[in-house]
Amino acid sequence: MNRMPTFDRIQLADGRNLSYSLSGAPRGRPVLYCHGMPGSAYEVAWGACAAELNAVSLIAPERPGYGGSEAHPAYSFERWAEDVAFLLDHLGIPCVDVLGYSAGGAFAIATAHKLSKRVRRLILVSSVAPYDSPGCFEGMSVSNQEMIRLARQDLVQLESAIAPLATMPEQMTAHFIQGLAACDQSLLSSQPELCEILGKNTQRALQQGGAGLISDLALLVTDWAYLLSGIAMPVALWQGEKDHSVPPAMTSFLSKQLPTAELHSMPEAGHLLRFSHWEEILRQLSDQTQAGS
Repeated sequence: MNRMPTFDRIQLADGRNLSYSLSGAPRGRPVLYCHGMPGSAYEVAWGACAAELNAVSLIAPERPGYGGSEAHPAYSFERWAEDVAFLLDHLGIPCVDVLGYSAGGAFAIATAHKLSKRVRRLILVSSVAPYDSPGCFEGMSVSNQEMIRLARQDLVQLESAIAPLATMPEQMTAHFIQGLAACDQSLLSSQPELCEILGKNTQRALQQGGAGLISDLALLVTDWAYLLSGIAMPVALWQGEKDHSVPPAMTSFLSKQLPTAELHSMPEAGHLLRFSHWEEILRQLSDQTQAGS
């Protein structure tokens, strides 16, 4: 079911290195995968074979400060879209579907907004919404709320809090798992390989310290609701109703802002919906592709 992705890197126009992974079907339908927070291109190791069976080619770039991608002192959603366009040009890919998981959803939305002519379909799985959206903190874990509060009030203090954790990926993974819903805990108990992949994903995400995490949070606490405007391509929203990291209210907000959105709400799923329902997500994508939508 799972397979190690192939990693590579390119030099961007401004001289930075951008790292990315390729997995799934080499000649399949290209899907740009926007990883979580903290996250890396290793995230796609789970379900790579399923992607291949569904004729999907996964391209997973790592955001600045994560994995092998160089940090940027003044990153923006606009710059992210520029990086994605550069990568797609390098790979000779004119159009893609874009899938964003968790915090990666904001960057998937930015891609769809800025590169609308190159994005065929947007898939948001357990995606964050702007942090000022109604009810977005209801049911969210206390640790996530505290991290967002610090990012809003004092980035220097946030960096100080994250710095020691960034040197201990095992502890950060354990802390993440502790905050998950019971259904997610059950999934991990039954899938030890998923625990291993999550651990390696965090380890790769933090190999430069907390730079990527700080960069993400600095952007996510800004007012980025404007990115939701003008998105006219088909949108699929996937949400677990027992998600403690990204509460259902966030997806509810997104569904109201995105007129072409189709909502898939999973009553017994949590934040690990991307892993527990991966084959279902891919099947829907494959079915829509065959139907020509």
